[in-house]
Amino acid sequence: MVTGEDMRFKVIRQYKQLLFMGREYPYAVSIQLSARSSVLANRILAFSRGYRYFRENLHAGFKKNAGLTNVKEIEQKLKFAEYIERELAALYYVRKYRAVKQRYYENDN
Repeated sequence: MVTGEDMRFKVIRQYKQLLFMGREYPYAVSIQLSARSSVLANRILAFSRGYRYFRENLHAGFKKNAGLTNVKEIEQKLKFAEYIERELAALYYVRKYRAVKQRYYENDN
């Protein structure tokens, strides 16, 4: 039988895994610091805003469901979190594929 403590550790592990995966979450808007700023600085700023957005939404989602006590409901939410994890992985693979394709193949416009 699954106890509350077991579920607690599963939830914490899932939260940490999603938080780890959110490091590379893309920020949709490109931000220019100034004409003199480096490309690296712009990328760092975009990275920090994307991660901040992801973390805030992830935290809000987990906090909203913090009061759940039914094990079946918690398992259902964990399955949804695993689905989100797979979707994030797919998003990152597509982004990497597009970057490789852009670098190594001719532009077919």
